[in-house]
Amino acid sequence: MTAPLLDVADLRFEWPDGFALSVARFALAAGEAVAVVGPSGCGKSTFLHLAAGILRPAAGSVRFEGADWAARSERERRRRRRTRIGLVFQEFELLDHLDATENVLLPHLVAGEVDAAGRARAAQLLETAGIAHLAGRKPRRMSHGERQRVALCRALSTAPSLVLADEPTGNLDPASGERVRALLLEGVRESGGGLVFVTHDRTGLDAFDRVVDAAEWAS
Repeated sequence: MTAPLLDVADLRFEWPDGFALSVARFALAAGEAVAVVGPSGCGKSTFLHLAAGILRPAAGSVRFEGADWAARSERERRRRRRTRIGLVFQEFELLDHLDATENVLLPHLVAGEVDAAGRARAAQLLETAGIAHLAGRKPRRMSHGERQRVALCRALSTAPSLVLADEPTGNLDPASGERVRALLLEGVRESGGGLVFVTHDRTGLDAFDRVVDAAEWAS
């Protein structure tokens, strides 16, 4: 049987303020899209940071592509996040001095590996997202929704095996939110990767293979 793409077992994490997150088991298969739903403050963002190897659990394990994050060096964790994981942050984290194309290409720029194929993929992603006309525009001249779509394109630019999206439809109107969900689902299914889509919004969940209630994790 094929091992899960992401496998979380007996996870425990605690913040200094006393908030604790406990996840007995969470497994994501390659090609699977899972929505993690819950109110603000229940630990959804913390879970994504643990899944990406940014945070370390106090107990339990987080295995990505067959290996525990804890067994990898910091350099290897950074490399895998850059090349194998697409992260969509709540605040987008676009760089103001870069235009839309450069922001999409940021993982490649960091690695010093920008080539014609990467630029072609960036252009195609911007086209699919309906923002090709913004290719040379910087974030400060974009709307909230436009910046969100650039962030999504960046997350998909390396054709990652795992996409972790933190409230990607937050503060978007229903039509824009639906477009964002469709872009992410189309992108990961095209690459055969997995998607963890964190949200407090319970609309549009029928598009996912599975829905997990994050409220059960907080203590």
